[in-house]
Amino acid sequence: MSEALGPALDEGLIESDEPGCHRFVHDLVREYLQAGLGFDECRGTHHRLVYAIEDLPGLPMRAARLAAHAVAAVPAIPADEVVVWCDAAAAEATADQAHEDAVRHLEAAVSLTAAGGGEREFELAAALRRAGRLGDARHRYQRLAVLAGNEGSARRLGLAALGLHEVGEESQLTRAPVIAALDAARSGLTDAAEDRPLLARVTAALARELADGPDADPDRAGALAGEAIEVARALDDPATLAACLFARHDVIWGPGTAEERRDLGEELRRVATGHAPDQGSRPRPC
Repeated sequence: MSEALGPALDEGLIESDEPGCHRFVHDLVREYLQAGLGFDECRGTHHRLVYAIEDLPGLPMRAARLAAHAVAAVPAIPADEVVVWCDAAAAEATADQAHEDAVRHLEAAVSLTAAGGGEREFELAAALRRAGRLGDARHRYQRLAVLAGNEGSARRLGLAALGLHEVGEESQLTRAPVIAALDAARSGLTDAAEDRPLLARVTAALARELADGPDADPDRAGALAGEAIEVARALDDPATLAACLFARHDVIWGPGTAEERRDLGEELRRVATGHAPDQGSRPRPC
């Protein structure tokens, strides 16, 4: 291999940082050579590169490199294997806050997944929101809410409605569709252990939606916020409890609530730092 690459090294078209590892000095060189390959030859090259890269431990951006070559190698590499690499690349990108890259990898995974992507559709919608593509995220969550309603899946409807709540609106337009989706999901979720975290979050989100704006119902918002906290406190789930405490703080914001908001803030601090709740300083019930 080294002898075959000698002329390219001599001409400065490729370089080597360590024995056995070479790269093109510029993307134009790679793109020119790639353009000269036929479709099947190009796909076969990507196929071989996937397994060559796997044998190079510690390669920077390993998951992203694998995913890019694996997607280009389909169908020489089975789609279910490629999706695994895309998922890993998306997780890697999200951890690095490279949210546009995460969107790209998840879009590839969804396109290769049977039945339209399944749970990855929600991951993609969340990645779109993190990337600042709020219109695209909203459209995808709306589609998922319609599908969930048609399927009669309260869990999927709850996830879609929560996504719409998190994306928000661009103006003070009516929030009735989001409120209706959250209400429908809350009605469909059961008191079963697997549903309780989502039930608490959906209830908290519904409370926040009803707290102000053109569709405000302050009395119901306050009752729902208190209910969400009670459900969340019965769980061993600090993130869910924090979301519900924050919702209650948001809902009651106004004159005369400073003491309760102080207590809520203190409990939020304890939840965030992992300290057990102090029973004596819990906020007053609704």
